Amino acid sequence: MKPLMEGARWRQLRCGYARWRTGLSRRERVLLLAMALLMAAAAALEGAWLPLNAALAQRRAQMAQLENDAWRMQAMHDELQQLQRRAPLPAAAGSLLAQQLHLAAREQGVSLQGWMLTPEPRALAVQGVVDFDQWLGLLARLQNQYAISARQMRLQADAVAGRVRVQARLARGKEGV
Repeated sequence: MKPLMEGARWRQLRCGYARWRTGLSRRERVLLLAMALLMAAAAALEGAWLPLNAALAQRRAQMAQLENDAWRMQAMHDELQQLQRRAPLPAAAGSLLAQQLHLAAREQGVSLQGWMLTPEPRALAVQGVVDFDQWLGLLARLQNQYAISARQMRLQADAVAGRVRVQARLARGKEGV
């Protein structure tokens, strides 16, 4: 590998610089040194300080976002604890469950025509044929709005694709277990 500068060429440049420097007055050398220091400070500012400052601003923004998320999560946690401490709902008779089932089915767009509903003291037995997706949506609405869930359930595929025969026992909360 060939050296970047030959030894004689390097000496010639050093001697030229030394001659040039000795030709400058003391005031010019001080000004030249001050300019060199100023340029070094500018390079350090550009290369180190500005990227660090930008990273710090980014971290502060992330910290603000995380604090906001923590505040929101704490509020949700407090709300959850309040809901968990809330007194359990009173026992619902089978006829009240039937009314709530009809209401939820109407809101969900599910027809209960031809269904057999049998009210029990603390539950409601249901039998009928429905689209599987509509049944899942109806169960979700009953759970979310009325805290009614299926305690026992049996599903069978119907002759029509996507439809199922449902036999279920619906109850509120931990009733009817």
